[in-house]
Amino acid sequence: MKEVPAVRGPSIIEGVKIHGVPAWKILKTVVYEVEDTGLVCICIRGDLHINDMKVQKYFKKNVRTASAEKLKEAGLVPGFIAPVNVTSKVKLSFIGDHSIKNVVNFVTGANKKDVDTINVNIGRDFTVADFADFVQVTGSFKCAKCGGNLGEFKAVEAGNIFKLGTKFTEAVGFTVPDRDQKQIPVVMGCYGIGKYQTRWDNRRGLP
Repeated sequence: MKEVPAVRGPSIIEGVKIHGVPAWKILKTVVYEVEDTGLVCICIRGDLHINDMKVQKYFKKNVRTASAEKLKEAGLVPGFIAPVNVTSKVKLSFIGDHSIKNVVNFVTGANKKDVDTINVNIGRDFTVADFADFVQVTGSFKCAKCGGNLGEFKAVEAGNIFKLGTKFTEAVGFTVPDRDQKQIPVVMGCYGIGKYQTRWDNRRGLP
């Protein structure tokens, strides 16, 4: 493992051009703000994308990608974040996607501006607290059950329904009596017409 100069932008494509490696050999680290937890990093192969809903399901809490301001406050350099050479001042935990388990000699950032690290290997040069499935599935993937090719098709959202639970009703004390006349919070939900349908209605002056 060694550090090399890397004057580049933050994208994986630019890393591919500079180092002459395929995207899957680049170790990508995405930082999330996890509710009541702080900053957590997900490490994944550079040719893959993270499904935010899988991250939320893993932590069982609300999550969102960390803002540039949060990264700066934590002493991180956007585009060069990695699980190697992390200073003691930076308080982060790292979780790995299963895709990084068997890749040898990753290229990744060095936690320094315009510097990358090459020949990085999991186990020898860095470790993660856990492994999980965070990959955003696309049509190029195979079915986990039958091994057949998955299909990816365009669709129009006609409508949606969301179960909000009791988070908001508990906050305002909105309750109803149950069969035993005990006051319980209302289970709340919402629904809406899809974006295409909404635009179609609005052009006709409908609410």
